[in-house]
Amino acid sequence: MLSRITSVSDDYEVMGSGRAYKGAMPLDEIKAQFKRCSGKQFDPELVTILLELLEK
Repeated sequence: MLSRITSVSDDYEVMGSGRAYKGAMPLDEIKAQFKRCSGKQFDPELVTILLELLEK
């Protein structure tokens, strides 16, 4: 479970802050990316929790 949480949180941080070779993504694109990858790359339960937190 810890590795799944780390995966979601790390990718969220990378998408939101960007890297030297790629800029930050807008929040709506980040949400869409997590929805697309839910159940494939990311734990679907954790994606649901993240998306709920982002709506607050």
